[in-house]
Amino acid sequence: MITSVEIVANNPNKATVINETGVVYVDQLFWNTTSANGRLFTLLHEQGHLANDSDSEFEADDYAKAEMLKLGHSERHIVKAAQEVFAGSPDTNFRLQRLRASANHVVPPAVFGMVGNVLGDLVGLIGRGKREKAAHAAANERYEQSMETAEDIAIMEARARQDRLRETLKVVGLVALLIAAVVIVLAVIKSNKPKIKKLEFPPLPPGYKLAPVRAKLIS
Repeated sequence: MITSVEIVANNPNKATVINETGVVYVDQLFWNTTSANGRLFTLLHEQGHLANDSDSEFEADDYAKAEMLKLGHSERHIVKAAQEVFAGSPDTNFRLQRLRASANHVVPPAVFGMVGNVLGDLVGLIGRGKREKAAHAAANERYEQSMETAEDIAIMEARARQDRLRETLKVVGLVALLIAAVVIVLAVIKSNKPKIKKLEFPPLPPGYKLAPVRAKLIS
């Protein structure tokens, strides 16, 4: 693991780790112009070389991404930080493509599918309700034409009230179902909000030291 971080002047590789000592040498200008997430990705990348005992840039990138995900960073934050670190490198686009997730949504697609199904059911029930209402109207018209007694009229009015009550209950139930779906979506969004944890690295010593650059680990 990293034992210390040294700020040095004119490190062309931006950051270099010495496997034997665990010391990371970071270029002064790069460090001073990089965001906090960019610095974190840089140090975790170098730590990945040590943890994997490998000079592979891709393995170190994957290690940094995995560790930042554990700390609560979103994939978008990680890709943005990596883009900042990789700037100027000829393989920037390829390395960013490896880090970029195939599905990068704030809300899982399954939630959208669930809401879509609810809305589809709502539309279908409303349409069926309209058809049933038209059928009841036609039946009532036939009753009015064939039955003239006060008892028959009272029966038809009672049926009409029952029909209106059923339609009202359907609409109330569907609205309640839609509200519940919205509440679930909001709860998922809140639960997916990244909670960033703080990762401590060894403090930077005062002054600058020139680093013996042995390997090109980040370019």
